Amino acid sequence: SLLMSDTCNAARATKRRLATIVEAAAKDSIGTERWEGMSATEQTAAAHVYTGDCAQHVRNIILAAMSAAGASHLKADLEESLSTFLSFERMSTEVISLIRAVYKEMHHQGDYAKGKGRREFIPWLVEHHGTALYFPIERADGGRQDLDFDGALPIYLNRKYFVGFLKTLVFQLVHSNVLEDFLWTVLRCEEMIAFTRACTLIDLLVSRPLRWLAGKATALTNWSPFKMGLVYDQLEHAMEAAANDGSFLLRPELCAFS
Repeated sequence: SLLMSDTCNAARATKRRLATIVEAAAKDSIGTERWEGMSATEQTAAAHVYTGDCAQHVRNIILAAMSAAGASHLKADLEESLSTFLSFERMSTEVISLIRAVYKEMHHQGDYAKGKGRREFIPWLVEHHGTALYFPIERADGGRQDLDFDGALPIYLNRKYFVGFLKTLVFQLVHSNVLEDFLWTVLRCEEMIAFTRACTLIDLLVSRPLRWLAGKATALTNWSPFKMGLVYDQLEHAMEAAANDGSFLLRPELCAFS
């Protein structure tokens, strides 16, 4: 048997406790006399419970650390520029702040009352770029750790449309909107553009393949959740190569898990 849980302490403790209860119940079912006559291998086969961590949660731990490291690097690199903004302007190098801001302002379902997605942006997009390839914005009202990467892809690819629309707003004489000023600034920042590009690469090369593998244990031949350890070994090698040569992630033939 295999018991899996997320990686929080409470879940892991519950999992260990449950495994102990299951193993004890199996021994009782077999009976003391018969149990003592079994070899260690037979006892393991009859009653041992294996435990594991959900590969999706492990994946998200890695992704969250990558996103946080990127934001921290940019914060230090842009310290002088960031110091010119006031606290109420909510300037940030965290890609999730950009993703949530784009969602509020541009999403076609208009979930944010002050956003302009449904009423203004989408009509503007249809009028000025009706035949353009436009990528749907990710919903950003939840707390997924992989959202930093899923949400970066449409922002990187749609950036020119967002900037074009914002240009019609921010230069109005009566304009006063912190959200739109934030977007206008961040979407034109070269370092943040590069950050969304890097997140897009990680999304396509790492995040989505890991998500697929984590959910395919029962569908793949000769595969099990424990083989995800081999996948993470390959990922580590790929990230070490990328750390030594950033262009490594730009190779068209690259497949980190081949």
